[in-house]
Amino acid sequence: LFPSHDTCMLSIAYLGGEPTLHHEMYDHADIFIEAAREVIKQGKRMEISITTNGTSKAKLNERFYKMFEKYKSAGWSVKIMLSQDGADQYAQIRHGADFETIQKNFNTWISKGSPVDMVTTFSVISAINIPYLNVLAKYIHESIINNKCENKIVDVHFNTLISPQWMQVRYTPLKYVKTTTDTLKTFKKLSKHVRVNMPLIENVYSTLKDNISLEDVKYHFENIKYVDSVYKKTYPNWSFFETFPHLVEYASDYGIEI
Repeated sequence: LFPSHDTCMLSIAYLGGEPTLHHEMYDHADIFIEAAREVIKQGKRMEISITTNGTSKAKLNERFYKMFEKYKSAGWSVKIMLSQDGADQYAQIRHGADFETIQKNFNTWISKGSPVDMVTTFSVISAINIPYLNVLAKYIHESIINNKCENKIVDVHFNTLISPQWMQVRYTPLKYVKTTTDTLKTFKKLSKHVRVNMPLIENVYSTLKDNISLEDVKYHFENIKYVDSVYKKTYPNWSFFETFPHLVEYASDYGIEI
């Protein structure tokens, strides 16, 4: 389990579903800590990392904070990857997301007194959220500038959505992404303070086309309307077209009835 080389590191990662809800993660802590006790004394590095959607409430936070503190006191490093693809109303790209809770947790994790050593905010860019990344950029920038403790490591990373296909960025023409300049400016400012994956986000914007075929537009909106109708069965007040208003203009320009 533990290689003998002095510079080696063992990392234990918990991924999704939402790992903060997995009882096993808390049960494992004492087992892993005890198993690593001697090798940490020998100078080996141990790391616990969690990928979370950030929606955990106070009672659950208390539980995994205690777990983090156990690892920290035993000499482990603690990392969190926060998956967040939108801010304010646009956080609903993950339908049901509680943005106020996510924001509060992010601010807490990067602040003084947090047992977390490193936080990565990770955003998946899609056809639906790309027009509103300026709002996400502003929120992340303000949170880090106002709350980040000097000794915390914070990374800002992105990826582009691949599946489902109808949500790929290529289905949104450049015309409806009017916030490109503001978004890039904000992330460039932020890159003076933390590590920001600028090449990827710049590349995403550079691939947007002025126009796409009517066939692709129809395919895009057929899927949006279908998912919208499914959501409405459980959430009657939900609407893609109210939450992401660029879709109304987009549909109108291509003669799509919504």
